Amino acid sequence: TTEEITTIYEKCQEVLSKKGMKIDHPHALKMLDKAGARVDFESRQVRFPKDIIKAALDNVPQRFLLAGRDERHDIVLPDPNGAFHVRNGSGAFRYFDPESDVFRYATLADVKACAQFVEALDEIRFCAFPSPTDAPKQSADIHALKILFENTSKHINVQPYSAESVEYLLELAQVVAGSAALSMRPIISLSPNAFTPLGLKAYDVEVILQSTRLGVPIHCWSLPSAGATSPITIAGSIILLGVEIICMIVLSQLLQTGAPVIANPFPFTTDMATGNSLNSSVEVTLTTAAAVEYIKRAYRVPVHTYGFGTDSPVTDGQASTETTLKGLMASLAGADLLSGAGMVESINGFSLIQLLVDSNLVSFLKRLNRGVKVDDDTLAWKEIMNTDPGGHFLERTHTFEHCREALRPKLFIHQEWEVWSSEGKKNLYSRAFEEYKVIKDSLQPHPLPEDVRKELNLIIKKADEKLV
Repeated sequence: TTEEITTIYEKCQEVLSKKGMKIDHPHALKMLDKAGARVDFESRQVRFPKDIIKAALDNVPQRFLLAGRDERHDIVLPDPNGAFHVRNGSGAFRYFDPESDVFRYATLADVKACAQFVEALDEIRFCAFPSPTDAPKQSADIHALKILFENTSKHINVQPYSAESVEYLLELAQVVAGSAALSMRPIISLSPNAFTPLGLKAYDVEVILQSTRLGVPIHCWSLPSAGATSPITIAGSIILLGVEIICMIVLSQLLQTGAPVIANPFPFTTDMATGNSLNSSVEVTLTTAAAVEYIKRAYRVPVHTYGFGTDSPVTDGQASTETTLKGLMASLAGADLLSGAGMVESINGFSLIQLLVDSNLVSFLKRLNRGVKVDDDTLAWKEIMNTDPGGHFLERTHTFEHCREALRPKLFIHQEWEVWSSEGKKNLYSRAFEEYKVIKDSLQPHPLPEDVRKELNLIIKKADEKLV
């Protein structure tokens, strides 16, 4: 309710103004002190007066762009038609190999396959990468971003792995986009994470500092795990993530007024029986939807959250149920961006089979979100009035005009048992695997100009020499 939204917002303001957040970045502390925040330099605790919070939220741009290298892939936030847009999962260090049917550590080759699949799937609008384990760990994110640039023309969202890698990630983007063009057409966006509860590490502040300086949008992530790093109750977790997200928004606006920001509530729950962190329990689904609704109404900024991802390690009935419920709740709550497509094993793993299933699910969710159109045409008044009792509508012109509008996702079937059995009794996984093989055979890189490729290689070499 409006009253509950107001209560949570007031509590978030109170926490941020009275308790504050620990911000572990000496340079940022000086800037915040100068901007009017109350800074304790010894404890590094920063408190933000309520008027500063309000002013920061008022300064967030009402509309901005997540650009693709190809303008066909541009995403405007918020979408003029109220639509949401989907990203594949990021950060998984395990990769399900459909060919061998085993989980293994992710590689740079898997990053390449992921990028090319995202490029091929219309419903997956922007791209992230799994964590490659065969690159130097100090520069793995830099290597992975270069591979994405070489294999997809869609917008790329990156979570940097260290403070030191941020400048190289942005340098790669400047080379591909053109230095002067990056702020006008940001082909990359970066994700700082709160150090839950109530902290910001130096490298996440560095992400905010460098991104806002170049006009690159940031996704302000809060990843509380109920019962462990946040209160066990849903309302308590929403206050905590609300505080962390608003802190990053305020920080961005104090550093660069009008910086484009996106709020990212990514809640988890802790299974009290096992200690496992769950991504897709019903409590997480409810927390996600409630957090989206709260942030949209209280902060009035675009919201990005997990709309996909399953706690199951395989593409099965549990995976389909969990992703459907989460995607439906998050999208109907008003999320602008949904991520996690292809994620399994509580987002530790990534599967291209699951990505294909999720891309089909996106079409279901978009159709449900569009709702029911009521006008003179859809009411079919003439057809109803001109049809006799016991008659039919099969030969009506109105039927022919609308007969191809029904959704027919490629991987979902509508067959009687005899037909299904005669065609090999293929289940959803089998059909997705067949589609995987078809797409894989048609994959190809999305090449960059030779001079750009040479510059990217020089940046990679420089990063490895300095960081590794």
